[in-house]
Amino acid sequence: MRELELRSSAPHSSAAAAISKAAKRPCPYCRSVEIARSHRRGPIEKYLLRAIHVRVYRCDDCNSRFYGFAQSEAAAASKNNAA
Repeated sequence: MRELELRSSAPHSSAAAAISKAAKRPCPYCRSVEIARSHRRGPIEKYLLRAIHVRVYRCDDCNSRFYGFAQSEAAAASKNNAA
């Protein structure tokens, strides 16, 4: 019974993968790795950037917004396997 409790309290692998994926992308202004996805604003960010797989990020330290290409999970997995 205790094993089931420990397993259920462990973080989901997808959440951990999202955190590690975001930690690899530094802020281009201050080089901090404390970043998060930002909300898309306006029709260009909502429709055009989504169509070309560009995501919006915000640095938690300097509060600047920047763009980065979305890395697919398959591409990230192949990079990990190649290394």
